[in-house]
Parts: sequence; structure tokens; C-alpha cells
Amino acid sequence: MDFAKAVGLDPDNMPYRNNLGLAQLQAGDPASALATFNEVVRRLPRSAPALNYRGLAYRHLGRMDEALADFTAALALDRKAAEIYANRAVVYAMRRDYVRAVEDLDRAVELDDSLPQAYESRGLIHLQEGRFDLAIRDLSRIIELGKPTGLVYYNRAVAFSLVGEPEKARIDYQTSCRQGFAPACVLSGSFLDTPS
Repeated sequence: MDFAKAVGLDPDNMPYRNNLGLAQLQAGDPASALATFNEVVRRLPRSAPALNYRGLAYRHLGRMDEALADFTAALALDRKAAEIYANRAVVYAMRRDYVRAVEDLDRAVELDDSLPQAYESRGLIHLQEGRFDLAIRDLSRIIELGKPTGLVYYNRAVAFSLVGEPEKARIDYQTSCRQGFAPACVLSGSFLDTPS
């Protein structure tokens, strides 16, 4: 791993360590990422990015109290970090504290209106809570930003079907299927055309 070599060559370089930890997270090794980020936070205890990254490792490990504490501490250091609000919102949503989650997501979008993960998280909460028009709005924003995945189209299709827009739902299911999201393939066919 190139990041590990970089840290070995320059162990005091904290950006290298952050990159190593992020690579470990992406590789599915949150325990190693946590050890890496613990070292960064030990050396830079007032670094909002370091606390944010360690919070991500805690979240991947299911340690939500620690994740919430790190995201909150990071936001105390940097109140304008949209990504950290979005990350903390995921923890709130996982705890089913949707009011706080949406508050954080609203703030994230206010700070950075091009952050797809904030729109996706907020759209999913709206979908879960039956606010289908708001879900469609947020999921459509991701598509406008040019960042959609098959799952985004799938979730918007679900919302369209629940507001009585079967043709729009069918088109989104088909798009989702073409993007490789297999569950959408079953729903992209004629079943949507049958009267209810």
C-alpha cells in the first residue's frame, strides 16, 4: 500500500496518516483505520478533519457513541464543515433521531449545496417518514449534480410510485437496473403498468 510506505518514510506527516486511514476504511478495515486515526488525533487533538475521520472509523465499527462524540467535537472546532454535519446526521439517523439528523443535513446543504451525500441521506429520511415530495426533490438534486447511483434512481422510483407517478417510477427503475442495481430490474417491467 503506497500510503503505508509514505507513512513509513515520514511518520510525522499527519496528512499521510489521514490518507492511510481513509484507504484502510475504503478497503474495509475500520479497526486499522481507527488505530491510524487515533495516532493522528493523539498528535493533533484539535484537528477537525482528524476527529471527523476517526468518527467515520467508529461509525464503521458500530461504535455510535464515540462517533457522535468525535463528530460533535469536530464541529465545535469547525462550524462550517458541511461534510461533518452530514456524517453526524448519519449517526443520528441510525439512532432514529430523524429531527436532529435533518437539522444537520439542512445545515450541511446550507453550507455546501453540492454535497450529494447530504441530499441522499435527507431524501432517505423523507422517504422513511412519508414525505415523498421532499424525498423526490432531494434525490432529484443528486441527479442534477451528476452524482447519481442506481440506488438513488431506485429510491426516487419508490417515491414516485408512492405519489402515484407510475411512469416516472418505471423510468427510474429501468435506469437503476441499467446502472447495475439488481433489485430495480424486477420492478422495471410491466407490473407497474397494471391498474391498482
